[in-house]
Amino acid sequence: MEIIVKPLDPKLDQEIEHDFTQALNFLRDGDKSSAAAAAQRGWARMPAPVFGWDSSLSYLRAAVRIYREAGEFNRAIDLLQQHLKSEFYRDYEYHPYFLLGTVYFAMADMESARSNFKTANQISKGRCFVGEAPAYKKLLSGK
Repeated sequence: MEIIVKPLDPKLDQEIEHDFTQALNFLRDGDKSSAAAAAQRGWARMPAPVFGWDSSLSYLRAAVRIYREAGEFNRAIDLLQQHLKSEFYRDYEYHPYFLLGTVYFAMADMESARSNFKTANQISKGRCFVGEAPAYKKLLSGK
């Protein structure tokens, strides 16, 4: 059975985008608590099924990055694990594993970071490290 991803209502999409833009502004200002709250507000606006919309993955990545930078590691991990367990996850997607790796790296859990980077690297055939912090690839290579 093919899973169809639907377009998100444009007005709702703008509201969610506004919340994530606010979250990024809060992060830039050093207000991690408000950043996490704005990201949570934006994500909470996603209608069910939360991963079934054309912009779901963009907002998932944004939420995870904001939560990671705000130190809300468990929220980031929970969101990614929800996606990986959802019917909308595809086995060619490496981003969830790469983002999990970055969260574990930020937590200084290098074993979990390495494991997730390894999975992302295998799925992406190395593309996952392009444009990313060199420390991530260095951890994988052990150098």
